[in-house]
Amino acid sequence: MAPSLFCKLALGALAIPSATFAIPAPATFGGRIPGETAAVNTRAPSIKILIGNDDGWAEANVRQLYADAQQAGNDVVLSAGAKNGSGSSSLNIAFGPVQDAEYDSIPDGAPQAGFNQTDPRLNYFNGTPVAAIDYGLKELTKKFWGGAKPDIVLSGPNVG
Repeated sequence: MAPSLFCKLALGALAIPSATFAIPAPATFGGRIPGETAAVNTRAPSIKILIGNDDGWAEANVRQLYADAQQAGNDVVLSAGAKNGSGSSSLNIAFGPVQDAEYDSIPDGAPQAGFNQTDPRLNYFNGTPVAAIDYGLKELTKKFWGGAKPDIVLSGPNVG
C-alpha cells in the first residue's frame, strides 16, 4: 500500500529514504586510488513512535499513519481508544470493560485493554484519548521497548 500524501508529509521529517551516493574517496583512505568512489548509505535509524488519536483505534486514518510509519522503517505502536473520544479534551479517564466499540471492532464485555490478533502492535484502551496514550506510555513501552520511552508521540490524523 502506497503512503497517503498526508502521511508522507507527516512522516517526512521522521525518515530519510534510503539512498546511495557516490563520493570521491580520499587517496589515503583504505588504499583507494584518487577518483575512486565509495558508497554511503543515508538510511536514518529507526525511531520509536507511539501513535494515538481521538477518533478511535479502528479509524482508517490512524491505521494508515501506523502503516506508513512502519513502511518508513520505524518501530511503531498504536494505542488509541476503543471508540471515538472526540471532544473529551485533556480528560484522562478509563472506562472499564468495552461496550459499543467503534465499528464493532471489539466484542462487548472485552477487557479494558487489548490488541489486534493479527498485529499485536495495534492496541486499544477503553478510555479517553489521553488515557489511551497514558496506557501506551506506561504499559506498551514495557511490552515492546523494554520500558524505554518513545522518541515521539503522534496524535491523529483526525477525521474531523
